[in-house]
Amino acid sequence: MNIKSSINSIMIIDPDEKNNSILKDIFSRLSIKMNIVTPGFGFLVGLKNQQHDCVLINSELPDNQAIRILDKIKWEVPNMIVIILLNKPNINKIIEFVRHGADDFIQKPFTFEDIEKILTYYYY
Repeated sequence: MNIKSSINSIMIIDPDEKNNSILKDIFSRLSIKMNIVTPGFGFLVGLKNQQHDCVLINSELPDNQAIRILDKIKWEVPNMIVIILLNKPNINKIIEFVRHGADDFIQKPFTFEDIEKILTYYYY
């Protein structure tokens, strides 16, 4: 079994077009569909329909939106794997995300290998 056969789709909540372009290339190479959604509550439709296997959230969303989105995801789909994209490591921020249910973290800038490694951990 490999991650390509274990993951069908990943939801990305990140307004950063540069990151999304990099992620699009990575997930294309892994044959994984990705859905980029806005930080508003439009992401709930995909969650409620169980269309996604994993969610990646930008930690730097304004007004503490990343935490609120994480809370909503974990409330709606408690077993959903949620990975936080960090701009820079900050232990206090990491602790806060862990307390709210984040499963893991990837520091920007990330590589194909970084993404592949973390997905392999959860899906292989």
